[in-house]
Amino acid sequence: MTIDLLTDTLRNPLHKTSTAHDAFVRACETSSSVNERVLVVEGDVGSGKSFALSTAASTSRASGHRVIEISGRGDDIVMTSGSLAALLTLLPQAAHTHERMGGGDATDLDDARHVILIDDWHDLDTRSREQLHSALSYLARTTQTVCMISTRDRALIPGWSELQVVALTPLDTTEANALLLRNDVALSSSRRRLLLRLAGGSPLILDVVGRAWSAEPWENGAAMFPAYPSDARLGDADCSRIERLSSFTRSRLLVAAVAQVEFANELSAAASAELAESLHEAVRANLVSPARGTITFATPLLRAAVLCAATDAELAAARTEAAAHTSAPDFVAPFIEGAARVQPSDTLAKQLALAASASLRCGRADQAISATLSAARLTTSTEDRDRFWGDAADIAAYAGLFFVVDDVAQRLTSAQRDPSPRLVAAIAFSRVVRHGADRNDFRQLLALLDAVPDGDTADRLLAVLHTLCFYRGDNSWWDLVAAHAGDRSFDPILHLVENLLDPGRNNSAQWSHLLAHAEESLSDGAPWKQVSLHIAWSLLDPTDPRRARIENLVARSSDEHDLPRVLRAFRTAASVIQRGAWQGADDYLDRARLLANQLGAGTLVALLDANRLVLLSLRGDFARTRAGADAATRWALDTGSPLVARIADHARSSLDLALGNFEEAHARSIAGPPISGHTFQRSYGLIGVLDAVEAAARLHNPERGRALVTAARAAVGPNPQPRHQMILTACDAILDEDDAARFLFDSALAVSGVEEVPFELARVRLAYGERLRRTMNTLEARIQFRIAAALFESLGASQWLTRAHRELRAAGGVTTIAREPVDNGLLSEQERQIASLAASGLSNKQIAQQLYLSPRTVSGHLYRVFPKLGITSRAGLRDALAEIAGD
Repeated sequence: MTIDLLTDTLRNPLHKTSTAHDAFVRACETSSSVNERVLVVEGDVGSGKSFALSTAASTSRASGHRVIEISGRGDDIVMTSGSLAALLTLLPQAAHTHERMGGGDATDLDDARHVILIDDWHDLDTRSREQLHSALSYLARTTQTVCMISTRDRALIPGWSELQVVALTPLDTTEANALLLRNDVALSSSRRRLLLRLAGGSPLILDVVGRAWSAEPWENGAAMFPAYPSDARLGDADCSRIERLSSFTRSRLLVAAVAQVEFANELSAAASAELAESLHEAVRANLVSPARGTITFATPLLRAAVLCAATDAELAAARTEAAAHTSAPDFVAPFIEGAARVQPSDTLAKQLALAASASLRCGRADQAISATLSAARLTTSTEDRDRFWGDAADIAAYAGLFFVVDDVAQRLTSAQRDPSPRLVAAIAFSRVVRHGADRNDFRQLLALLDAVPDGDTADRLLAVLHTLCFYRGDNSWWDLVAAHAGDRSFDPILHLVENLLDPGRNNSAQWSHLLAHAEESLSDGAPWKQVSLHIAWSLLDPTDPRRARIENLVARSSDEHDLPRVLRAFRTAASVIQRGAWQGADDYLDRARLLANQLGAGTLVALLDANRLVLLSLRGDFARTRAGADAATRWALDTGSPLVARIADHARSSLDLALGNFEEAHARSIAGPPISGHTFQRSYGLIGVLDAVEAAARLHNPERGRALVTAARAAVGPNPQPRHQMILTACDAILDEDDAARFLFDSALAVSGVEEVPFELARVRLAYGERLRRTMNTLEARIQFRIAAALFESLGASQWLTRAHRELRAAGGVTTIAREPVDNGLLSEQERQIASLAASGLSNKQIAQQLYLSPRTVSGHLYRVFPKLGITSRAGLRDALAEIAGD
């Protein structure tokens, strides 16, 4: 028996704690006792006992173990196919071991190749349980076979108080989603929510019904009302109990089940009382209980069995009645009729189109897609059908249901019909989110924008063009879109994005006016507006107060579909990094990346990975930053998305500066695109300008630095945000060759609101301290270095912290952390510092730039250091310094 069985069989999410894992580990250890090798899995109906054992069986077989599966009903003990052969192999081994050991316990694991799984121990009669207990004890003692027993009541197992017991409880939402992911159950977000309500935490329902729905054609998977799998194996006992009921009682149970699962709303107290009067038979059979104004099913399995046993006609009738009993809106009626109708009906198609609009206003894009697809199926007009297909694809693209977009496009292609402009926009949007910005899509959308009049279609075309420009990160694309849009009338949210792209429009009165109109525009619930608001949010600086107002708008319009969830997680991760809360940033990035990866949104995955590179670089993880930056650059080249490459370059430049590699950082700044309002806003903004200016100053190239600052000021506009103002003023101070540096640094640090960006604030403090040290104001320099070091330490910016401490020691200060290796008086402070930098791999030129010395001075110090340490080359520096530190 190997540990593989433990880690793969009943691991999370089937169990909420590590208790189950620890129990399995103990069961497999050679020192385990007989009792420890017998594990009891206890839980009520629906908790996943049987599912846990079936998972154990499949995993054990995959690992090469022999599996014996046993279950029983009363006097009969039943073995599954293949179990008898495995048992006949096990028994001679047990007898041989018993004889060899003289009746004692087995001492090795050579024969531990058997796993015995017993399901529903509580259903066996007393005699069968006693016989099995005797046999299991013998096998566990002689062969160290591991036994797993599922039961509702552990007290029925002899010696239960000494056995390992794992109590199973229904899965919560997080665990249920993890189980679906592990089992490759792919569903739309709306269908996933429906499944979670249906399952009630039961792993068996999640797996059986989830797999059935995942295998459905895409039309059924997008429908509002599902077809429940009639062959779902949810437990013969529950099915038998339902079959014994009268048809009238079954119909009442079905109404209650539909109301609870499909309408996400338990029956009202009045309706429950009305149904309870007709459910006496089910109450007496302990199938339901009308308690606290609701009708509660005995188990989730029972409720699922009621739904799976119903015919399509029975479900349609139950839905109609359930909708009347619940608070479902009036427009649900066409959904119910459309789901059941087979023959075409133009009247019903029009009603479904109106229902789709009503669904969007309620924030339910999934219902709108379902209604539009049903309208396309029922209409007799080819023109209307194409329009409905385009509308469905448009909604689906922004909800993240890209498979709907692909299939609609394929259907129109098969029918040899040209797609509508709205469908072209949906296809282009899904492509940019999944694969990066495409130049051909950009050109086609520009041409269509010129050809269509102002209205909904033009708005969607411009929204997709904004998305292409954003993820492309190309200034010329933004300029072309602005030229084609001209002075035309578009949705206020699109004008909001245009306003942010022009720094000259940063007028508070105009902004408030646009914001008010944008809020009114959200009332129709069009999902593309959420994406446009996300772009507007991303264009704003983290210290800009307008960003919070945009976030409030997005939160008001957001629903629970896949793409809005990814974008929301993306914004959260970006905000956490920008605010300096790096300790929890990984969790947010992981969540956003998982959602984006499930969606197949490759562009979002690449951007999230690039943002993680920035975090890694700030933490000083050189190896992962370099490898990740190379991968990001390759992806950007393959997809034509320079924005990802620019973020990766920023990550490497930041780490180069922390390590003192000023030449490399300077080379990247020269190779980058020119600064303008569009480009720098969507990468990492002015922090990249600060990097480039510092590198230029260290390489004695102030002209380059001044040119960057001038361009950045023009891009920011006349009303800079606090972070912009602080960084640009600090850049002026770094480049100052007169006596204004102190005044400029003090002015930069006095800007109100920069506490929101602690890393940039620490960078300015560090640069200020370096200028003070160079001008021999060492006491004041120490103050700046200490403040910078404290900020870097709180952030977890290890390499920047090392640089700040190095500067502090060079200014005569004492650091609060362990010093670098000392030399017991052999080396001077400056010699020790140079030797340490050389041991870390820096060249003489890089060391000179770091310490404001000439390369010749550095070379002279190293010439004197080598004999003192008894070495002849730089290769011996690290060991020599470590040896001195240990004396």
